Amino acid sequence: MAMTSEYPYRVGAVAYILNNKGQLLLVQLINYGANEWNIPGGGRDDGESAEQNILRELKEELFIEPNDLKLIGRPIKPLKYEFPPELANERKQRGQIKDQFVFKYLLEQPKLAYDKSEIKAAMWCDLDKLSYYLLFPGQLQTVTDTLAESGIL
Repeated sequence: MAMTSEYPYRVGAVAYILNNKGQLLLVQLINYGANEWNIPGGGRDDGESAEQNILRELKEELFIEPNDLKLIGRPIKPLKYEFPPELANERKQRGQIKDQFVFKYLLEQPKLAYDKSEIKAAMWCDLDKLSYYLLFPGQLQTVTDTLAESGIL
């Protein structure tokens, strides 16, 4: 069995999307537990830029059009984390490294439609309630740091 440090990172992008009420869009993937949530995003296709990656993922999974978004922040430091050893060995990936984008959702009444083959649920979350939903190790700190860096918090 290979050591997990020998596996590559999965490359992708994530989007912090805020509506006109200052709420953050969270998604619950189909393989997540009952109260496990995350920021939308996904893996990069060959030849795709980070921007193409995140805009494609948002359109495919949440039906959000690029014109419905305004970029308000682009942290330089990517989101990077290690998978637990059993998951790393299963996926043959060490972890994930994702470019980060912060967007304002421009539609007045933001819809919450999503691809049910990948996403179990989606919601707009008040920023003071993030600690109830961002339960993965280090997740809440990463999200609040990114929002602070972008002038949101």
